[in-house]
Amino acid sequence: MTGGQREQDEAEATADPAYIQHAREVAARAMIEGSGNVYADLGHDNADEMLVKARCVARIAVAIEARQWSHEQAAAALHMTPAKLRELLAGRFRAYSVDDLERLASSIEK
Repeated sequence: MTGGQREQDEAEATADPAYIQHAREVAARAMIEGSGNVYADLGHDNADEMLVKARCVARIAVAIEARQWSHEQAAAALHMTPAKLRELLAGRFRAYSVDDLERLASSIEK
């Protein structure tokens, strides 16, 4: 339950019309539909590129999990250190190009 929804529920329990209206306004502000790209929603200049990179990293993570590999096994398959792989899977992928991440994802999905 969101903070706005909780406040709205509490307001309706008190039956104070002014408080109920205020709570509804708070709840409406708390629920904003996103664009489908969190990076764009956060105002990143290269939002589309960041989303593509994030999706590549997600593909890598799914492939690792599907194979039930350790970080060491996956890192060896990707020709990187386990530390670099952990950084990548933690979302620190700005230094990688889209092409690099696409290659990594494709190689591990084979």
